[in-house]
Amino acid sequence: MAHIALDVDGVLLNSQTPFLQYANAKYGTACRFQDIRSFDFSSLFGISSHQLAEDFAAFFQSLAYTSLIKPFRDTQQYVRALAQHHKLSVVTARPIAFENLTAASLAHYFDGCFQDIYHTSGPLDQPANKGDLCKKIGAKILVEDSLENACEVMQRGVPAVLIRRPWNTGEKLPNGLRRTTWPNLGRAIRRTF
Repeated sequence: MAHIALDVDGVLLNSQTPFLQYANAKYGTACRFQDIRSFDFSSLFGISSHQLAEDFAAFFQSLAYTSLIKPFRDTQQYVRALAQHHKLSVVTARPIAFENLTAASLAHYFDGCFQDIYHTSGPLDQPANKGDLCKKIGAKILVEDSLENACEVMQRGVPAVLIRRPWNTGEKLPNGLRRTTWPNLGRAIRRTF
């Protein structure tokens, strides 16, 4: 039984589409999920990174939009299958201020599948990056959607697997990093160990 860490946004839950709806309404744009090519959403909307941070905070405090955050198609069945054979934890860069929202969403859609939820912006004794956090909790692999986070985790000696998303498909992958889909995740995890 391996300890597997999974990211939330972009891996388990599609928060990108509701955030795009929120930002499109605010800025009069028409950006779509497939238009996202990096995590620099500020360039999509022509705003500063400070304004983007304020928009994310307002978005996560808006029940009208956060109620639209749902799991990606078939994610629930694959997570439940993983949970039968592995210890699963969540490692997220979501601000700790959204800890209750995160826990409630995960409990609603993945009840009983995750043993722990860790935020990189958590308590002061907790590491501030996913690589160090994965090492501290003993995770043997991280399932991630950010190429940058996956590379950082691997630099700290923890293997990673990327879930295929529009923002991580244009880059060449470093040795040892696999890009996959949920139906093929189990195979990618086995090949990583």
